[in-house]
Amino acid sequence: GFRDMGIPSEWLQPPVDTKKEIDFIYIGQLHDPAQFRRLIRNLQNALPDCTLLIISRAYHKLAREFENADNIKFIGPLPHAEVRTHLLRARYALNWVPDQAPFNQQSSTKLLEYLSCRIPVISNRYRWVTAFEKQSGGRFFFVNDDWSNFSGEAIGQFPFVFPDLSRLTWDHQIRHCAILPVLQKIFPGLL
Repeated sequence: GFRDMGIPSEWLQPPVDTKKEIDFIYIGQLHDPAQFRRLIRNLQNALPDCTLLIISRAYHKLAREFENADNIKFIGPLPHAEVRTHLLRARYALNWVPDQAPFNQQSSTKLLEYLSCRIPVISNRYRWVTAFEKQSGGRFFFVNDDWSNFSGEAIGQFPFVFPDLSRLTWDHQIRHCAILPVLQKIFPGLL
């Protein structure tokens, strides 16, 4: 059987009215510090007053480089239950994944979490995200490699579309991954 990534079903409930206090949020690994340094600098150049919250694990070296930037915060790691609270405070979410195997072939858990909270997604282009956008019917803002298309006006006017994620909940993923019949054979009456 195959089980893809999923999202908690309760995240699909309409978010409570939460004040948008953060312009951009990124959650996840900082795979390549040079790539994230470039991302932060490009954000600062295009929108110098924007706020950015990065929730990750090994961010300390990068955080020291930007310690004088009051509008950029690094926190984490956080318990998963706290992540949604921060997501709901953000206007836009950044999905930045290296365009190299295996990263560009894996489902992006953070992208699914962003979308489940109805946070518009801004992403770099890579194999999985472009296929997911096409397959799901979503619309994400893809930043050019040189950031030439990135501006407050461009993202403000972009027609973001949130796909239906009901088939991507953990419950749905587990029920349809072929493991339940195996468990029922091994443990009759368990399920």
